[in-house]
Amino acid sequence: MANLICASGFTHATTESVSVHTATPVFGYKFDRTTIAAALRRLVATEGVRLEDGATTGLALAAYENGAADFSDFFILESARRGGALPLHTFDERLTRVDGAKLVE
Repeated sequence: MANLICASGFTHATTESVSVHTATPVFGYKFDRTTIAAALRRLVATEGVRLEDGATTGLALAAYENGAADFSDFFILESARRGGALPLHTFDERLTRVDGAKLVE
C-alpha cells in the first residue's frame, strides 16, 4: 500500500494504482514521454510517498520512457513479469512489441 503524506501531516493510504492513475491524465497534455517519466519519478521520490512496489514502478517508468504503450500497460506487464505470470495477454498492439506481451486475437 502506498502512503501519501500531505503537507498538513494527514496521511492518505492508497493502493499501488495511484501511480498509474496519476500518469493517465498527464497524457492529455501532450508532454513527451521523458518529461512525464521525470515528473512521475519526482512524485514517487517525494518525502512521505511510499510505494507498495517501487521496483515495479521503476521498471515500468523505464519501459514507458523508451516504449510505445501507455505507462499503465507497462506497469501491468512489469507486475506480471515480476510475478512470473508471462506472457501477459493483451489487446494493445503497442504493448506486444515488448517481450512478455502477447496479442489476444
